[in-house]
Amino acid sequence: MDSKYMQVRMPDGSLWQFPIEVVATHKGENDDCEVDYVPDAVELAMKESDDVLINWAINEMHWSDLAPHAEQIEPPTTTDYERAWMNSEPKIVDYN
Repeated sequence: MDSKYMQVRMPDGSLWQFPIEVVATHKGENDDCEVDYVPDAVELAMKESDDVLINWAINEMHWSDLAPHAEQIEPPTTTDYERAWMNSEPKIVDYN
């Protein structure tokens, strides 16, 4: 398992993180790329820059795609996470 996670602070102040593999897998399965074999496409996506993965997550994914993989780091208050995700500021963290 990779040690890189995307973290996002929601407008309510809660902090969430999820493995970047979730984003890379989504990108590998859905992006038009030069590789037809999905595992190879996912491997290529894992080598993308942090900015590319953040942009993919923001523009191509919904919070509902990420929520099952997300770990709550700081407790949230009641909020609409679909709407909050669109206004969030994700970042990549490396725990190596």
